[in-house]
Amino acid sequence: NCATGAWTLRFSAGGSPTWVQATGSIGSDTGFAGIAPYSFEGPDSLDTSDPNLATFFMRVINSGQDGIDFAPNAGASLCVDPGVAAGVDVRIGASKTLVTAAAPFDPSLDPPLSCP
Repeated sequence: NCATGAWTLRFSAGGSPTWVQATGSIGSDTGFAGIAPYSFEGPDSLDTSDPNLATFFMRVINSGQDGIDFAPNAGASLCVDPGVAAGVDVRIGASKTLVTAAAPFDPSLDPPLSCP
């Protein structure tokens, strides 16, 4: 949300009858004003012990959906590593722009570009 600076990350199995998982991270060079899990259960985890890097594990099946809601501090450079296997679609933004799943990216850029 450009007006509020709030971001939403959602992870879905897309109807898969087998477990799909993501082990990734969200980095903000200025830290986070807020960060919270969405629909976590069982083995899902969100570690925010590093103020500039949140790491996560999410596992979903069928129509399940997990996620993270976060707001970086003002002026932040972001780096999202979705932590999914190659070949898994990663889409961002209202237009659902497809990005390369295997590479971390900065979602605040248009188009989203790779980040270190």
